[in-house]
Amino acid sequence: AYDAIRTSNVQVPNAVLQKTGVDMIEELFKSGFHPRLQREANRTLEVMLSELSKPLPRTIGEVESLRQILRSASKTTSEADRQMIETMIDKFDDNLTGIMPTDMRELWARYRKSSLIEDAIERANLNASSAGVGGNIENTTRQAFKGLLLNKKKMRGFTETEEKLIRNVADSGTARNMARLF
Repeated sequence: AYDAIRTSNVQVPNAVLQKTGVDMIEELFKSGFHPRLQREANRTLEVMLSELSKPLPRTIGEVESLRQILRSASKTTSEADRQMIETMIDKFDDNLTGIMPTDMRELWARYRKSSLIEDAIERANLNASSAGVGGNIENTTRQAFKGLLLNKKKMRGFTETEEKLIRNVADSGTARNMARLF
């Protein structure tokens, strides 16, 4: 899915990108965003607004690079900043999914789901390594997948079967079950 998105020549209208920036701001403030309190999220928002307002034609692949900026920023250690950046990612995905051709929409959905799984695994590894106990990976994996399950917004794109697999990992936490996800 990732390669197909990166190499796609589907153009994203500038108006959609600019609207995405405006929608991000509105959603952030609805979520309690304050630029002085969530400084990392504010810096990320400034970068995104600068990029989204450029009057350049962009392909889906180029726009996906902007999503990578958001994903990288969401790895912050500040929970408040991470939540705000995830709000930006959600709004970004919502706006772009609506304008894509059907086949690209399906690829984008698969890409988005795989990045959510990847983020959960990265979060589990980070939490396990910070605890300094190698065996803790089972528990942190279970917790990360439980967090994904409890987030209705993130789970809305998963099929019933995928949700069951994620639930299975959250219940058992085994790496064996993670390999079956996708």
